[in-house]
Amino acid sequence: MEDPNITADTISQVLLISWSIWHSKNQVSKYFHIKWNPPNHDQIKINFDGSERQGIASLGFDFRNANGQPIFAASKNLGPASILIAAATALRDALHAAQHYNFSRVLVEGDSKVLMDCILKKIGTPWRIKTLVEDIWKIASSFSFIRYF
Repeated sequence: MEDPNITADTISQVLLISWSIWHSKNQVSKYFHIKWNPPNHDQIKINFDGSERQGIASLGFDFRNANGQPIFAASKNLGPASILIAAATALRDALHAAQHYNFSRVLVEGDSKVLMDCILKKIGTPWRIKTLVEDIWKIASSFSFIRYF
């Protein structure tokens, strides 16, 4: 038996309030300031990232000079892959591009802690990115200066 006091408007309000509560609980509650730190004048800074949505991965990277001006940027769709594979591929491709354009002093910044720890040999490399990490090490050895953040 239907309750005559429960109307479509009441149901809509309950759903809206429920969603608002869920949404509020799942939001980042603290805001923080992220500051981009430029490289020295004789260096470039590479920022890279990988992403994945519904099993489809993509990547991107850019190079900036000491003034923060973009020098080069690229992105690519990888198809089915994990975020970790996308991030590792982004770093490998970025270093390869930096090598191609004859940059010799680079700073590298990415947000994948697992990948950065693998590159810095703080942890063992997962087998899925082992070849990519080995490529990164090989390309990185061609630079006169490289630092990871």
